[in-house]
Amino acid sequence: MSVNRRAALLVREMPLFAELTPKEVVLLGMVLKERDYQPGEWLCREGEPGDGCFFIGDGEVEIIKRAANQAQAVIGRAGKHATVGQISLIDDGPRSASVRAKTRVEVLRLDRGDFEALQASGSQFAYRFQLAIARSATAQLREANQTLMGLMQHRETPSGSMQRVTLQKVQAVLAHTRDLHPVSPKAEGEA
Repeated sequence: MSVNRRAALLVREMPLFAELTPKEVVLLGMVLKERDYQPGEWLCREGEPGDGCFFIGDGEVEIIKRAANQAQAVIGRAGKHATVGQISLIDDGPRSASVRAKTRVEVLRLDRGDFEALQASGSQFAYRFQLAIARSATAQLREANQTLMGLMQHRETPSGSMQRVTLQKVQAVLAHTRDLHPVSPKAEGEA
């Protein structure tokens, strides 16, 4: 397997991989696949099998969630050096949201099979890489929780009355948070 030099350069730029040794950067550069997306192109769609994640080298994407009425809402954006889709490396569930290029986007894709091969190696590199993925997912969970709390707070209108955020927005954030930290269907139905 040959080294993708461009991928290795992008890996070196990403704070997520700051603790990797030069040798580990080269190893990661060998398994990551480089791809460009044009504005409006889908990186992945909600409900599809989660078969890999994306490290954004440049550009901006929109995170889109389908509401109960099938309307789509942009629930977030991610840009340079962000990671999207990493939950698919941790669980076997379908994609929890869609990701669409807002601008021209350059990504490095890590397929599930390559991630599992890294895990199986049992090396220190595999451990540090898994930890980096887990930290990235945890940061997204914390952000989703903060967003949810902001949406749930009452806002005072100029007339002095209290106004609640639409139920649809809260449901979209809850669905995104639940996908980051799954709840069993039984527990969900009891609530």
